Amino acid sequence: MYRFIRRMVHLPFFRPLVVCSLVLPGSILLFSALPVNAAGAGTESSPPAGAVVGSPIPWPAAKKVIARIHPPIFPAKVFNVSRFGALGNGVKDNTRAIARAIAACAAAGGGRVTFAPGTYLTGAIELRSGVNLHIDHAVTLLFSANPAEFPLRLTRNHGIDLMNFSPCIYALGQANVALTGHGTLDGRLTRRWNRQMGRSWQRLEAMRDRGTPISHRIFGIKHPLGTAMVEFYQCRKVLIAGIRLANSQWWQLHPTLCDNLTITGVLANSTHGNSDGLDLDSCNTVLVSRCTFFAGDDCISLKSGRDSDKFRSPKPCQNIVIVNCRFAGPWGMISCGSEESQGIENVFAWNLQVVGHGRFRGVRYALYAKANSLRGGFVRNVRLGNIRGRCTGALVHLTLVYGPKLGNNYPLISGFHFRDITSVRPPQLLFLGGIPHDSIGRLTLTDCQFTGISQRSRIINAPNIVFRNVNINGHIKNFP
Repeated sequence: MYRFIRRMVHLPFFRPLVVCSLVLPGSILLFSALPVNAAGAGTESSPPAGAVVGSPIPWPAAKKVIARIHPPIFPAKVFNVSRFGALGNGVKDNTRAIARAIAACAAAGGGRVTFAPGTYLTGAIELRSGVNLHIDHAVTLLFSANPAEFPLRLTRNHGIDLMNFSPCIYALGQANVALTGHGTLDGRLTRRWNRQMGRSWQRLEAMRDRGTPISHRIFGIKHPLGTAMVEFYQCRKVLIAGIRLANSQWWQLHPTLCDNLTITGVLANSTHGNSDGLDLDSCNTVLVSRCTFFAGDDCISLKSGRDSDKFRSPKPCQNIVIVNCRFAGPWGMISCGSEESQGIENVFAWNLQVVGHGRFRGVRYALYAKANSLRGGFVRNVRLGNIRGRCTGALVHLTLVYGPKLGNNYPLISGFHFRDITSVRPPQLLFLGGIPHDSIGRLTLTDCQFTGISQRSRIINAPNIVFRNVNINGHIKNFP
C-alpha cells in the first residue's frame, strides 16, 4: 500500500489532491505533492510535504506546532519569465527580466513565476508578497560573478544586522511567499565576490559596539562579508519546497525573523567553508521535513542574535519541528548558537539520519549547543529522538565557554531530552562543559542503546543527568 500511494502521488491526475492521509495501525502517514500545476483553475495550495513518515512524532507539543503552520496559498496565475525577455542560454543576464515577471505577478494579486527549461544567468532575485517563484527540475538559476548585480540589502551576519550584498534570493517584510520546484540554485560564479575578507568582521563588531545605526553599517564591495544564498528576512507564511542548492559560498538557507515557515523536500548540497545548510535565525513556528543537508559547517543551526545587537530585535528562535531529514558535515547535525542571545526554545527533532557524503563520514555531534558568559541567552526544551548514523565526536556536546570572550551574562542551558536512539555509534556519549557560576541543567536519555563507546564522557558542572534504560556497550544504566 505504501509503495502504491507513493507512485500515485506522481501521476498528473493525483496532483490536485494536495494532501492525502492514510491512517494505519500504530502509525500516521502523511503524503503530499509539491504545489499543483498553476495552469489549472482555482487556487494553489502547498501544505507541509510528508510531515510524518513511519513512526509518529511522540511529543504532543510538536504536533501542536505543526497544526499552527499555515502555508501560503497562491492564485492559479502563471507568469513565465520568457514573456518578459528572459532567455535560458546561460549567457544572457536575466536579472531585470525576472524582476519584471515578479513585479507583474505581484501587481496581479499573486501567482506563480515560472521558467522554460534552461540555465538562467541572473543577479539577485527579490521576491514579493503573493509570489511563488517556481523553478522546475530542468531549470538552473546561475548567479552572477558580477557583484554589482547584488545591491546592498538589510541582512544579518553571525547575529549582527548590516547592509551587505543581497542574498541570491531575498525577500524583506513579505507575506505569502514561496520558492518551489525541483530546479537548482547554483552559486559557483559568486565565489569571485561572496567571501569574507580583511578585517571586515572586526569592523562590523566595532560598529555594533558603538551602536552604529544599521543603515550606516555599509559593507559589500569595499568591505566584503559573506551573504546567504537564500534569505527571507522578517517574512511570514513562507514556503521553501523541493529546491536544490549547489555551490553556495556562504550559508545556504537563512530565514531571519520569520513566522510560520515550511521547508520541505530541499537538498542543500554545498560543503564549502561556512556553508551551513540551514540557519533559522530568530524564527517562530517552523516545520522542516524530508530535507537533506550536506554542509561545510553546521547542518542546521538555530540562532537568535548576538551580544548587544539582540536588543534591536528581541525575538527567540522557538517552536521548531525537524522530521525525516538527512545530514552530513564536519560539525553539528543540529546546533544551537553560538548566536543565541535572545534564546532558543521548544525544539523537536525526530527520525533523523546521518549519512556519509564526500569527505564526511557523518557529523561530529548530533546536538551541539555553544554559548558563553558574554553572550548570555538560553537554550531550553530541546527534544531529539530516533536518530541513525554516525557521530565522529560525541552524541551531545554542550559548552558554556565557546569562543574567547567571557562576562557576567550567564546563559541558561537546560532541558535536553533524548529518546529511542539505538543506531548511533559515537566514540563518546556526552561532552558537557559548564562553568563554576553557571551549570548545565537537566539532560535526560530514555530508552537508548549505544555500542562502540570508547571514550569516557566528560562532564563538568552538569549535575542533573538522568539515564532511564540506557544501554552502553551492553550494560544497562539507570540513574540517579
